[in-house]
Amino acid sequence: MKKDNKCKRISALIIIVIMGILMLVYFTFCYIFQTHYFFHTTIDYIESSVQTVDTVSDILKDEFQKYSLHVIGREDTEVTISAEDVSLKVDTQDALQKIMDSQNAWLWPVSIWKEYSYDLEHIGQYEEDALEQIIDTIPFMQRDYMKAPQNAYIGDFQESTGQYELVKAYPGTYLRKGKVCDSIKLALENMDTELNLEEAGCYIEPSITSEDKELLRLWTEINKQVSARITYQFGEKEEVVDASLIHNWLFTINHAVYIREDEVKAYVKELARSYDTAYRKHAFTTAEGKDITIDSGFYGWRMNRSEETEELINLVKQGAVVEREPVYIQTAASHGERDYGDTYVEINLSKQHLYFWEKGNIIIESDFVSGNMVKGMATPGGIFPITYKERNAVLKGTNYRTPVSYWMPFNGGIGMHDAPWRKQFGGTIYETNGSHGCINLPVDVAREIYEHVEAGMPVICYYE
Repeated sequence: MKKDNKCKRISALIIIVIMGILMLVYFTFCYIFQTHYFFHTTIDYIESSVQTVDTVSDILKDEFQKYSLHVIGREDTEVTISAEDVSLKVDTQDALQKIMDSQNAWLWPVSIWKEYSYDLEHIGQYEEDALEQIIDTIPFMQRDYMKAPQNAYIGDFQESTGQYELVKAYPGTYLRKGKVCDSIKLALENMDTELNLEEAGCYIEPSITSEDKELLRLWTEINKQVSARITYQFGEKEEVVDASLIHNWLFTINHAVYIREDEVKAYVKELARSYDTAYRKHAFTTAEGKDITIDSGFYGWRMNRSEETEELINLVKQGAVVEREPVYIQTAASHGERDYGDTYVEINLSKQHLYFWEKGNIIIESDFVSGNMVKGMATPGGIFPITYKERNAVLKGTNYRTPVSYWMPFNGGIGMHDAPWRKQFGGTIYETNGSHGCINLPVDVAREIYEHVEAGMPVICYYE
């Protein structure tokens, strides 16, 4: 019994001693953590466990002396500003004390298994004069170094692509000094380690970039127009109006695409000179097989230059891809030197003989009487189109009114018609007893020719 009581007393004593030790440890650390940071405390990534405010402040001051600001500009330019350069100072005492005051020393045991991490809000203090001197000596802050920005624009026509190039804006290196100073000061105050001047908005930027909607609209429009392809057909020949030509006509001004109309007009004029055949010489082979040249008359192709210029401009504006014939004032049977084709009226004024050719074959042949040579009314040679045909017309002139049944004019007031008052045709009648210039035909011949001719059909008159 006595032995058991003794054991109990010893056990109680041990417990009291242990409790005393624990209480001593607890209150000792309560005292320590009144002025020291808890276990597992880091401040600005500095291990600060069981450190005083002054100790941590000294450590941070040493770290801040290593601080530098890396300033990055465009085109691989950069500069580093150290703490020493601007006499940078950072007062962390109040912030550190604030952390200390937030600790509840009586709860220090919690820090045994809990971690505490703090990031201080630093406010750097520097000498402004020193900073401004540094900024003034930065190479890329010098005016001679700075390059003005350039807006995006529509560049030259590229033959390789058949399109106009869209030239991107050049950002330049022109800095706004006031903005640069403000950005560096803010970075130093915040203790930032890097400052990108472009991201900070320190550069003067182009006002028009390659994403500008108006520029893109204009670029799309001019490329639409230069992509037009107009193919002119002239029989077996063709002329193509495409980008290689059109790009010389286009220009932009005031956000619009324009066409140099005088150049389009000049092109159409040259086109007409190349392919118009009216008022040109015509090679001709007579029914007797003789090769002659018809050097007068107005039969042939004759382009309407003004209307075709307008049509061509409209097609370019539409970006059209088409095959077409020009607008003509007058057309012919076919293209080429012998544009009169193989259906025509051949009038040999020297032999007073007429041939009607249809698809290369003579289907009508007759003598006739032409204009009176003695009276100066000779029928002129040349190649002309039938103007129209009319039944029962009255031919009028000075001192005469002559009714005819079949009237087929081809050269102003000169034409073919029936002459029922004549009994003979051909020979040399025309020399002294000819007409006022018309081709007088037997009634039956005039009727037959009338049934075959149409307006525009060529009439070829010649003297041998």
